[in-house]
This record gives sequence, structure tokens and C-alpha cells, in this order.
Amino acid sequence: MPQTILDGKKYGRFSITVEATSPAGETQSMSETVCIGSKLGLSLSDASVKASTTTKLDVSVLNIEERTVDARCAYTLTDADEKNEVARGEFSSLSPVVDLSAVASGKYTLKVWLADDTTTVRTSTLVVYRSADDIPPYETPVWVETSELQVAPDGTLTVEYKSSSASCVFFVLEDDVKTLASGNHLSD
Repeated sequence: MPQTILDGKKYGRFSITVEATSPAGETQSMSETVCIGSKLGLSLSDASVKASTTTKLDVSVLNIEERTVDARCAYTLTDADEKNEVARGEFSSLSPVVDLSAVASGKYTLKVWLADDTTTVRTSTLVVYRSADDIPPYETPVWVETSELQVAPDGTLTVEYKSSSASCVFFVLEDDVKTLASGNHLSD
């Protein structure tokens, strides 16, 4: 193996194949994948979260073998145009919990990086909301707090939505076979 791969500057997954031929002409080979280096990768997704003292972020840190590992992460939360910082802090990647209770409902830019490696920065959109708010966390004709809905034991389904302006919402409720209900609702 070339020394340049082992000098600590390169990292990644490498495949090593060894082939040997006996004096009788029989050839056998063996392959092995090796991981070199300790470079960590950071994964971050766009999300909508309820503002609370224990808001969990969708963040993970993977090692070179793509296994989840614990690493100290730092973050900043800025308004959507990235002019005003509204929150900053650190968390463990295995428990990515932050306090967003003092952050106003809205759409923000979340930047996360490894606390000891500022070269690996990931950016996402984070929507912070409160169920008690009368309007959506950002300007939109229709905003629904959750994408997962459950039918109540009595067979009713309630969909809470918010609108930043007067609008007519047309809805269709379907199962795998047929339309169960449809209609419209005017919002104020």
C-alpha cells in the first residue's frame, strides 16, 4: 500500500485485493475492505419542532464505517435571512436536545458543526412552532402542525390547521380504495 494513504492525511474506505498464483498455475484471490482515518460525517435534516426546553433535533454523526458515534456538536439558529442569531449552544450527537423555549415561532436557519471541527458544517431549515399560536409560524396559506393524524375511537378525525390569511381549504380524505370524505372550509 502506498505510504501516502497511511500518512494520516487521507481517509476513507479502501478495498484491498490480493491475488496469488501457485507454481502449478492455480490462482486464488482475496478482497478486504478497510477503513482508514477518523473523519466524522454529520447528517442534518430540515424539520418542524415544537418550542420547548427539550427540543430534539434530527442530527446524527457517523464515523468512517458509517456507524453512529457520539460527538460534541455546536449550533447556531438564525432568522431565515441569517441576519440575527437567536440561539447558540452545544449538544451531544447521541442526545441532540436543545432549549428553544425562548425562541419565537418562525422559520429559521440551523447550522450545526462538530465542536472540534468547524470545517464540517451542515445547514437546514428549522421551523419552530407552538400549538397555542393562532397563526402559522411563517407566511403560508395553510399550515398543519403534524403529518401524522389518528382517527379517534368514535371514528372522527380532527385536522388542526392555521392560515396566515383568509383562505378556502379544500380537503379530501381517502383510504387505499375510495374517497371517504371531501369538502371545503373557509378560514378567517
